[in-house]
Amino acid sequence: MKNCNSSKKRIIVLLCLIVGVLTVFIGGTLAIYTSQDHQRSVVRNRENEIIRFSSDKLYRVTGDAPVKAYYYPMSKESRTMEFQVCNYDQAKNTLYNEKQIEYEITFEVKNGSEGEYTISNGKTTQTVTNGNRVQFNDSLTGGRKSINTYSFVFHEGDFNKVELVVTVTPANPTVTQNRILNGKLIPVEYATTQGVIMQWEYTDSDRGGVNEFDAYNVLVSISGGARNVFIKWDSSQLDIDPFFAEGKTVTKNGNFSTITIPMNSEDITGTYLIQFYNHNSTKPGWTTWSDIPIEVTLGNEP
Repeated sequence: MKNCNSSKKRIIVLLCLIVGVLTVFIGGTLAIYTSQDHQRSVVRNRENEIIRFSSDKLYRVTGDAPVKAYYYPMSKESRTMEFQVCNYDQAKNTLYNEKQIEYEITFEVKNGSEGEYTISNGKTTQTVTNGNRVQFNDSLTGGRKSINTYSFVFHEGDFNKVELVVTVTPANPTVTQNRILNGKLIPVEYATTQGVIMQWEYTDSDRGGVNEFDAYNVLVSISGGARNVFIKWDSSQLDIDPFFAEGKTVTKNGNFSTITIPMNSEDITGTYLIQFYNHNSTKPGWTTWSDIPIEVTLGNEP
């Protein structure tokens, strides 16, 4: 009887151990699955946070935001400003808006000269005179990459003067997370020997000093054909936008990093607006814009 009872006890203990091991295994597996599912949901949420509506020249803003200027660098022989409206974010152009975006786009000419200006959406061309406006009703197809290109032809004496105020308003604001596109395009004349234009902008207009900002925009434009542009910055003080750097050659030497950008003044790769972030939590010691440790140079043709 004692042996029988001992055998029963051993069997019960063994069964308890097996159940315990299975419980640990299942619990661990569930924790791993739950963790992975949480990570997947985080990724999905981050993707959903991306506003899949943008332009290569206009600014994506809320409806009550002021209209900012975009200085469009061009050679003196040029007379046409072009820009695009897209159903993706410029920094993540592989994620397209799943829904069709119907929108109204208006063009208003200010500070121009006499005569008519022409504006085209690639299908229809309209004319407008200084101080007046025209509009198109267009759409971007959902579920795939969709781009609409617009062109504005101005007059010879309009450089550094005429302003094309553009506003893109979606018919259904929820499709673009209540964002619109707007901008004031101003053609800027520069000589082909100048090579590179670099213009500073900032992300928070409520602040004043150059050391007061969390991020800085650098507008880099090239003239005179296709060249490599090298941007060198102190990476102990600034971080480049990782989406912009993706797929490009970046080298590092001590505290300084250099990115190589193939650019061409004859197409849409002739101008880039690149964002740099303050690397540190403390204010930088810059007192003027020239103190910001970023250098832009030209190289050989790509």
